[in-house]
Amino acid sequence: MDPAAPAFPPLHPTTPPPPETTPEPESPPPKPAAISGLTAVVLMFSLGFFGSITASRFLVPPPSPPAPTGQLLGAVAPTAVPTPIPTPDPNLYPETLDQPFSGTLAYLLNGQIYTIKADRTNPLQISQDGLYKSHLVASPDQITLAYTYQDTETSDTPRQGISLVNRQTKAVTELVKPQSATYAYLAFSGSGRYLSAWNTNGQEAIVIDTLTAQTAASFGTESQGGISPMVWLPGSETVSFILDNELFTRDLADEDLFSLASNVVAIKSTADDQDIPLPPVWSADGTYVAYVKPNGLYLFHLPTAKEIAVLTSDQDFELDTLPYRALAFNQPLTHLLYESPANAENQTLYAYSVAEIKSVPIGVSSPSTLMDTATNQVLNLINTSGGSQLTKYSLTSWSEATCTDQLLSYPLPPSTSLLNPLDQALVSLTHQGDLYTLKLVETESCQAYDLVKSLSPLANPIWLTN
Repeated sequence: MDPAAPAFPPLHPTTPPPPETTPEPESPPPKPAAISGLTAVVLMFSLGFFGSITASRFLVPPPSPPAPTGQLLGAVAPTAVPTPIPTPDPNLYPETLDQPFSGTLAYLLNGQIYTIKADRTNPLQISQDGLYKSHLVASPDQITLAYTYQDTETSDTPRQGISLVNRQTKAVTELVKPQSATYAYLAFSGSGRYLSAWNTNGQEAIVIDTLTAQTAASFGTESQGGISPMVWLPGSETVSFILDNELFTRDLADEDLFSLASNVVAIKSTADDQDIPLPPVWSADGTYVAYVKPNGLYLFHLPTAKEIAVLTSDQDFELDTLPYRALAFNQPLTHLLYESPANAENQTLYAYSVAEIKSVPIGVSSPSTLMDTATNQVLNLINTSGGSQLTKYSLTSWSEATCTDQLLSYPLPPSTSLLNPLDQALVSLTHQGDLYTLKLVETESCQAYDLVKSLSPLANPIWLTN
């Protein structure tokens, strides 16, 4: 396979030998070298006073008392249970729901949090504080929602904080007081105890203990390499990130960082000066992690401590032309989904088989490509001059279903489509301010069900399993 075009240096899918099998128990597999606190400090001082890593924020959690970025103000006592909102007018919904739909959708409307079941029952308003919210995410148990909010009352300049809300009681806990920093990429740890957040200046990331509302760890840099958003190893309290072009993991139970790879890109620049973070992508079993280097796409296999080149170039790309992006591993682990240029104009989706050490093109890539790891399905929304097309690919049968409903005859925002974890045939999306679920079928058709009619745009829809 050679997807290169004249505008790009030659790209070479590499075919290294398969990763070595895990050694016998009496001979443990090699473990990535731990960077002890003393060693890391020595390395940092060798960089000079204005080195790229701030030791107090790079190695250990902040001393007691905690840094002011996380202060416990206590949970705000709820005044009532979640408030029901009026039942949708049936005249607004001509379609009949001919089958029970599972799951609940949480979304933002006028900065407030609402939920509604996929069958249009039990619409609730969760927050009523008037603060404008964004970056809505759910805890592993789906009961707690985390979000950022803007406080414009105490300052002429908008300041952002981070809070939690309990869906059942509406109790609010403030984790980070409003400040000038702007956070995104909120993510819960496997137990839901810790919440990570990434400063959009690309120079800071924090971990907050949601039980105490205190900062559990903080990492920062002033180097050009920056820091990526944090991701949690699946089901664990171990966080992973790229800092100063080095890929690390850190278990919140100790203070050591483990270095897995170097010369790794944390943030990609674009020609119009937009920064695109490239966090590491982990397989669900925690054995593989995918990341990007200036010359290609790589995997690291933890059981054997081996680095595997998936796609490489004859030369390094500049950050504003870096063409690779790792998207997700399927589950059970067989393939890595990634994108790479087919030519100077288009990106192509590829599925890389970790067993066969080869890549297969499966379709056109877009910024809204999503992957459902439970069913090995890929959802892709492509905006074209004539409208939008929603396509679902299968990584097992290599079949595809393209949705050409009239609803998609208008361009749709690329970031508002999401697979329902309980029914992978359902997608949530917003269109002209309204919230829809979309049922995909294995034909050239689909059916849209309008969930919420609104005069104001809805945003950030996320599926909940309860």
